[in-house]
Amino acid sequence: DGSHLTLGADSQVSVDAFAPARGNAAMRLMRGILRLVIDPRQSWRRFEVETRSAVAAARSTEWVVAFDADGATAVFVVEGRVEVRAQTRSVALSAGDGTDVPAGQPPGEIKRWGQARVDRVIAATTLP
Repeated sequence: DGSHLTLGADSQVSVDAFAPARGNAAMRLMRGILRLVIDPRQSWRRFEVETRSAVAAARSTEWVVAFDADGATAVFVVEGRVEVRAQTRSVALSAGDGTDVPAGQPPGEIKRWGQARVDRVIAATTLP
């Protein structure tokens, strides 16, 4: 459908559902980092990436989800909007926003990530 998923080194993801005709996609990031670019012409009812500590969901956007060995999740939006849910709280991120979700806790405050951090997550999900 024109969407792309790029995994970083030593990353593992499970694609539980990918049905563009039904507008449904669900993935689990077990470790590492992934970047998604979702075709804006596709109408998604649900496009989610789940880790042990959070769920990130979008409709049409470019975004990065990272899950570390301590069980923390980081989500950054390159373009579009993403909702991040954990525990009983959710936050809505826009382009340039990120949030960190420590294991067992709700999403942290929405922050504009510094250029160095943005460069690191993009480089980690860019093919050589």
